[in-house]
Amino acid sequence: MRKIEGIKIPDKDTYEIESTYEYGKFRFIEGNRSIDHADKIEKSIRSSGLLIQPILVDENMRIIEGQNRYTACVNLGLPIYYVVQEGIGLNEVKDLNSASKNWNTRNYIHSYAAGDKKLDYIYLEQLMKQFPWATNRAIHFAVNGFAGAMKANVRNGNFQCSEVEYNRAVNALDFANQFRGFIDELSGNKEFYIVAVIFCYFCPEVDNDYLLTKFSKYHKNLAPIVDINSAILQIENKVYNYQMRTPREPISLTNEYERMKRANRRQAARKDRSRE
Repeated sequence: MRKIEGIKIPDKDTYEIESTYEYGKFRFIEGNRSIDHADKIEKSIRSSGLLIQPILVDENMRIIEGQNRYTACVNLGLPIYYVVQEGIGLNEVKDLNSASKNWNTRNYIHSYAAGDKKLDYIYLEQLMKQFPWATNRAIHFAVNGFAGAMKANVRNGNFQCSEVEYNRAVNALDFANQFRGFIDELSGNKEFYIVAVIFCYFCPEVDNDYLLTKFSKYHKNLAPIVDINSAILQIENKVYNYQMRTPREPISLTNEYERMKRANRRQAARKDRSRE
């Protein structure tokens, strides 16, 4: 491989497509994307009668790009078409795929967990496997109380999830799982209601057993919502405080949520300073 102005450029005489039936000569690289759609590629090849583009391997025959294509061809008994690209590794492919949007957030989590062995990402990937129904937003909130997308911190390798945060998230998601059947009956964006329930689990003012009982009775009062704040407000007015009888007193979930956000921002700032 040669360089032009510091950029790696493949040599023309080595950049050739080769083919083989020797499936055992290829190896997977730990930390690359998971094999999750090889069956779809198989169906596509069968229906179109077309063998798609070659896979990309390094000089050690490790598959850098095309694990699903490789698996599909093996399952179909087809030859493996491949290109050997020396001097390229997982980090380069990760950067290239980030630009072309081929890698999603969960691909990056798997890469940092399996390839770099980052404990924070191992915890995060375990949560995703343990709670496959939970969205990225719900898992992010369960870990650190932030409702925003976790894409940026995950992709740059800065996501943090300690053992304490992992165990807390497991408990919160277990709690939220009890509400899924009720929330599935609602119209609109259900994700925000899941996150709102996770917030309620963390809120010290909320009696969780009482919330579950009230939710089972009055969840059909809940209207479609557009964000987490409105989901929390709906639960506050139409479930938790609805037809409340003394001696129990109404609580303001929205005020508690604002307090929690302020506390979490301060905690995040301390974490950022600790990384500097």
